[in-house]
Amino acid sequence: MTLQLEGAGYGRVFQLTLELDLGLHVVLGNVSDGSLDLLQLSSGDVTPLRGRVRFDGEAPHRSPALRRAFGCAYPGPAFDEQLVKDAVARRLEIHACNVNPEAALSRLGTESLLPRTVQSLNSLELHAIHLAIALSLEAPKALFLCEPLACVTASNAHVVLDAIRQRADTSIVICATASPRTAALLAPRSLLLEDGRLRRSVLAATRPALTPGAPARVRVECAHAELMAEALTRDSAVSGLSWQRGDAFLIVEGAEVEALSRAILTLSVERQWWIDQLTQVLPDPVEIRATHAAMARAAYETTHHRLHADRGHP
Repeated sequence: MTLQLEGAGYGRVFQLTLELDLGLHVVLGNVSDGSLDLLQLSSGDVTPLRGRVRFDGEAPHRSPALRRAFGCAYPGPAFDEQLVKDAVARRLEIHACNVNPEAALSRLGTESLLPRTVQSLNSLELHAIHLAIALSLEAPKALFLCEPLACVTASNAHVVLDAIRQRADTSIVICATASPRTAALLAPRSLLLEDGRLRRSVLAATRPALTPGAPARVRVECAHAELMAEALTRDSAVSGLSWQRGDAFLIVEGAEVEALSRAILTLSVERQWWIDQLTQVLPDPVEIRATHAAMARAAYETTHHRLHADRGHP
């Protein structure tokens, strides 16, 4: 399966060219950067104003049958039905999903919403229902998810992460988020979306943060994440730590990168808690933009001074 965007544009997305194959793809960017428009374009919910979108050679916005094979969870209009249970049952029927509404919502612990009216839901509850329906699809061709962890409790976050990774084995899964932490939880690599354009693929070292003496935030993937989290909280090299029950990784912060790395690796060797992957946590999009602006300014000033020097100006 392949999703292709060829010079596609809609809303805040400008002439975007992108090709995605089977697997999990994380887009790091705000709604103002076009993250929601990208999801809507890819899923066929909107018609591209420029370029074209193809899923295995077919235009999603022209194929209701293809769109029924997609799972979508992003902000949008509320359901037309009066009761939540009727709305969920109708969406599951549209997607030909052999799951009852209670089973679909209980996965995320939101089955208590079923007896309520649609009008009584807040935005997060509505988002959680859309997410539960999308993750209930048995064999979706693609999933398009906006902020998949924003509408679930911390105790259910690992359920969502596991379900997303499981679907990514057989589907194209695109997750858009403005949170670097959520992006790091989903995958070590993200696509940076800025002002409607994909700037580059972002992996660990997007800034010189892992230089000697610099502070660092590190994602540690380990089968013994819980034990490692407990042990690291007592190490003086660790200034901050984030771990959720059930996760096979933790986020560790330190004021000095060498001491932090030494603490993690020493603990791994001494206790034989072998580390599967060690990556730097992605910086905030605002910080990335500031870095871009500083680099552009430095390049301009260098060129400006060199030009004046060649002309003999002071």
